[in-house]
Amino acid sequence: MEIKELLIAWFIGFVMMLGGGFFGYRTLKDVIEHGKRYKEEKANKETLRFWYLDWIFLLLEALLGTLTRPAVVICLIFFLIGAVTFVLYTIRIIAKLFGYDLVF
Repeated sequence: MEIKELLIAWFIGFVMMLGGGFFGYRTLKDVIEHGKRYKEEKANKETLRFWYLDWIFLLLEALLGTLTRPAVVICLIFFLIGAVTFVLYTIRIIAKLFGYDLVF
């Protein structure tokens, strides 16, 4: 492969990784905001006696709510495929610059 083809494949992997991470974060934003609100409410002594209920609801939301949506699974798949492609083609580009031709 020429360096131009390697750079195109590297860029595609980079875009897949960024896209998957961005949309995965946007999908999980509600759970992250709920965790931040929990920290603020925990400082209030009046709500501290039922802290375990809030953690149970947070865990159930993570397991049965946002994390099980197909969009999150697709985003994670895109992120993982993009990350693997990005790393492998980075290695191939560096090897090509030093005169080696790696095939994997």
